[in-house]
Amino acid sequence: MALDFPSTYQAAIGRPFKENWLVKVFNTSDPAGSPNNALMLSFGNTTVDDQHYEGAIEGSPSVRESIDLAAGSAGSDNITLTFSNFTYQGNPVSQELFGGSNKYINKPVYIYSQLNDESTLANCHLIFEGRISGISHSASKVTIKVVQHRPWDHIEIPTTKSDQDIYQPVVYGDYSINASASFADNKNLFPIPLNQATTGAYYYVSPRSLDGTSGNKGNPHYYESGADRFAQIGSGSASSVDENETSSIPVVSYPPKTLRSFLVRPIRINDNDQFTNSANAFDGNSGTSATHSFSGNGGSTKSLKVDLPKLEGSFTSVTLNMNVQARISAGGDPLDTVEVRNKMFGSTTTIITQTGSVNSNENTSYSENLTTKYQNNGNKMDDYIEIEGAISGNSGSFSGDIEIREIYLTITISLEDPNSTSSDKSDINEKAQDKIYLGCDGLSQTYTGGSGLAKRPHQIHRDLLKRFTGVDYSDTNMDGWSDLNTARSSWEMRVWILDPTDLKRILDRITFEGGFIFRFKPGSKGKYIHIKDTYASGDISATLSKSDTADLKVDHTSLPDLVTKRTINYQAHPAESKYLSTVVSENSTARTDWNIAALENHTKTDLDYYVGPDPDTDPTNNNPNDNFGAYYDNINGNIKVAVSGEIKNPAMYNLEAGDIVKFDNSNMVTSPFGKSWTNVAYMITGITRQVGHRKFTAVEVGTIS
Repeated sequence: MALDFPSTYQAAIGRPFKENWLVKVFNTSDPAGSPNNALMLSFGNTTVDDQHYEGAIEGSPSVRESIDLAAGSAGSDNITLTFSNFTYQGNPVSQELFGGSNKYINKPVYIYSQLNDESTLANCHLIFEGRISGISHSASKVTIKVVQHRPWDHIEIPTTKSDQDIYQPVVYGDYSINASASFADNKNLFPIPLNQATTGAYYYVSPRSLDGTSGNKGNPHYYESGADRFAQIGSGSASSVDENETSSIPVVSYPPKTLRSFLVRPIRINDNDQFTNSANAFDGNSGTSATHSFSGNGGSTKSLKVDLPKLEGSFTSVTLNMNVQARISAGGDPLDTVEVRNKMFGSTTTIITQTGSVNSNENTSYSENLTTKYQNNGNKMDDYIEIEGAISGNSGSFSGDIEIREIYLTITISLEDPNSTSSDKSDINEKAQDKIYLGCDGLSQTYTGGSGLAKRPHQIHRDLLKRFTGVDYSDTNMDGWSDLNTARSSWEMRVWILDPTDLKRILDRITFEGGFIFRFKPGSKGKYIHIKDTYASGDISATLSKSDTADLKVDHTSLPDLVTKRTINYQAHPAESKYLSTVVSENSTARTDWNIAALENHTKTDLDYYVGPDPDTDPTNNNPNDNFGAYYDNINGNIKVAVSGEIKNPAMYNLEAGDIVKFDNSNMVTSPFGKSWTNVAYMITGITRQVGHRKFTAVEVGTIS
């Protein structure tokens, strides 16, 4: 909501007034503890709380605040102040600001609006907080540049290192492990780096301490790049701390020569395959099958060939599994014969032999231990699985079919070289991986009022502020928090940061992907801004009419800025530079309405942290806050009305970026392109403050119910 006016200030703006700005340039980092350790400036000499403010400021400086809804970002407020180089305590004031015993650069600057020579600072309106970023002067004038305080400046995360100089990852989100001896197809994991390799164990840096309970399991996983699977490494400790780590960095460890057991399906149909619908044999659906149907005279032999992924290491055991059915539909006398055979490793094993009368069939779940065949093949796995189906026909016609379902291997793998001699077999033969993968929960909420796992975008954003900048405002001092908390209750992110990365870049990415904006407010407060599905009367900060505004201009958002078709890549892969999900979200109505050609206004958006809810192919099917695609389609998927002008009514000088306003349809000088102002919500996207003036920009964001 809008900035708070002190009650005396509120009363003063209801009648004719004179405005002055009070500028307090502090030489202390604690204005609250030392409120008078400051250089006091203003446009005209005045005394407030018995402190003299030198009326030395020249020109008409302005403070501008802005937000960019499409980028999910807030512009940094800044101001340049020029004032005379007056005598201060016997010397030019420029000597006080720099070169003397007091230090002003990067110290706080507060600007207040003073009405009618108000003599009490508490009755003045705080309109800006910043810090000095630069000072210059001539013989007669001094210029100071003031920027909004940015606590994330020059901060990179992670910040904590192990004694081996490896950063402790920063990880947020909800993750899960793959069970041993499973298909290991869950990819909700995150990478952690190798800290130290010893002859007894490999140690990897964990983002936090783990105890083996639910959500706190440190079971390490190995990435099988050929199969695109994450297999759990056997014998991994739940969590441990290396006693040689003086900084007590939590680590996950496992001993060399550990095994990993999992199930693996074929990955593609071989070029020489002869079955029909062969992909059904490894699609994970037991209700579908690869088939070989036959009819006629004589005999018929065909092979199902499906390629296997390339897996690192050597198999200590391997078993072929499948479900096979052979059926004779019609035949002659003597009986026809159907056989299904496994032809891996250059040998043939009969799976089914079916000899019988018409409508006879055999169905079997087949399992064959191939370990010996693998070892006899020089510890080399076949490139593909070959299953042969054959029929021996007799006189007369015959027909039948073979169905093969759910082919997979059960394997156990070691990275140890099986062909090395005994004397060469040492721990070094199984190299430590640069990264392994965990499925434990990420970091928890540590900010005031927060508890539990931080997995929502705004929770992660606020915890990063607290954890790495110390900014920790209560819920009541975070405008918009409660509404955003409700609107993002189903949105999730998974964030892992392993190498030093600029914190501001991470925060900006979270606000964009999370569909909100954060900005600081004067008075040690924050503001979370997002567009709601609909607005109620209580959401409206002000109702503007022709008597409240001047120079009102009605415009619209830019056609080139429209994004009517967006390819959204999301759910980042834990091990590779790609994404697990892609949706093409298209606003076809807007594309038709605005005559947009096939290749125009189409953008690709890669979401590094966002994991859900899934965007819709048609974002207009959703409410704006249902998912990422719907939220940004509501912002720039169609042309919206934009408004700008000057605020004449001083009672509305407290409006700020992110506030929602409406316009009085019965008391305006014009209508927006002939449409009604009624029940349309506009968000303030920019405010420029000058003494005696306030200018604004706003854009249409929704309806008022």
